[in-house]
Amino acid sequence: MPTEAEWECAARAGTTGAYSFGYTDYVAHLGEFGWWRENSGETPMPVGQLAPNPWGLYDIHGNVFEWCLDDYDAYEEGGFVAFSGADYKVIRGGSFYCPATILRSACRIEPQIADFRNWLTGLRVFLAPKR
Repeated sequence: MPTEAEWECAARAGTTGAYSFGYTDYVAHLGEFGWWRENSGETPMPVGQLAPNPWGLYDIHGNVFEWCLDDYDAYEEGGFVAFSGADYKVIRGGSFYCPATILRSACRIEPQIADFRNWLTGLRVFLAPKR
């Protein structure tokens, strides 16, 4: 699983806006890139039916929330929270059931217990390069 910092970097794909696709009228274009409340029929969709972000990642905005490796905690000033093994984990990305604001690259929602399972949350596998 990605760390929260890796997830956000991948979601932003080198961009600095609220969403990786860069439009200022994001709601008008969100349906081209992500499954959310307004275009999903409130059900998860097969991956890859919409446009990818600039780095080629599909459904990074919406469809299902994605688990991150990090513990959930308040951000420290100027940075992300480091992984330390707590019971509550970060989920990011929004889901097919969410309003547009929850699909923003920077949005984090309430923490989830690490073994929590539901139909709104999935997993994206990341491969980190050797250091």
